[in-house]
Amino acid sequence: MNREQIIAKVANFTNISTDEATQVCQDHIDTIQDNDICGVYDFSFLTDYAEINTSATYTTGTALITQDSTSVTCSGSAFLSATHTGWLIKFNDDTEYYEISSIVDGTQVLTLTSAYIGTTDTDATYVAYNIYYDLPTDFKKTKSVKQLVSPNKILPISEMTMADYYPDEFTYSGEIQGYIMSGSKIRFYPYQTTRHRIYLSYVKKLPTINSIGSTSLIPSDKHMLFVYKLNEIIFDMHSMPNRAEKELRKFQAMLYQFIKEDKQKNKDSIDVMQSAFVTGSMAMPHFNPSHYSNNR
Repeated sequence: MNREQIIAKVANFTNISTDEATQVCQDHIDTIQDNDICGVYDFSFLTDYAEINTSATYTTGTALITQDSTSVTCSGSAFLSATHTGWLIKFNDDTEYYEISSIVDGTQVLTLTSAYIGTTDTDATYVAYNIYYDLPTDFKKTKSVKQLVSPNKILPISEMTMADYYPDEFTYSGEIQGYIMSGSKIRFYPYQTTRHRIYLSYVKKLPTINSIGSTSLIPSDKHMLFVYKLNEIIFDMHSMPNRAEKELRKFQAMLYQFIKEDKQKNKDSIDVMQSAFVTGSMAMPHFNPSHYSNNR
């Protein structure tokens, strides 16, 4: 069902106007999709995979660097281009790394985010490193990240100690690690100095269905979940708690079955339903799901 079909069913069942049903839908349908349905379990249809190819270091050309200046003038026929904006750069044998904030193609001038603190040099060598890699546009959260040759998943930054990544992220000798930067990029360490392929398994971000004609990515045979939940909200708004409770039970029965089917499909050994419904905020009431299967 698309959004208009859901609204029509809700209006018909609750006996309210289409305008009111539309308003309630607009206010709640994305929350129902993201939190009430998909927020309690990582359904298989939301899992996707991506490959991230890391970049080799870049060293072509030389640079004029000036102490306490953010401007760097470059020389060499194939120096850095605008695509290297955001990379780290290290000059000569310095121990300090700088981030490139901007490069204008063809000008051979780049700008650092912070002033160079080393010794002025008119012919400095350099090494540039790519440290941020784009995540898929529909990325919501990681399930696992790893190199194919390693059975170990990359840990999120929250599970590491400072000793894991400080002080030198280039020479860390353990498993490759990574963490999410602002939800749109991933940063690996040790920083990659050669080309590698890294494999990402992630939970997809659901697009909005709060627009005319939109259809949820949730399988179509489970779209009645939206109707049941919207019915519950409307009955509750109209001070009809008994009817609201009945719709809630229908919603929970279908959601419970949805999770059960998905668990069986994926042979998931972890009892996610137990944690979602018993210990979580959506505690499952005692009821017979079949009692509501054909009863409004």
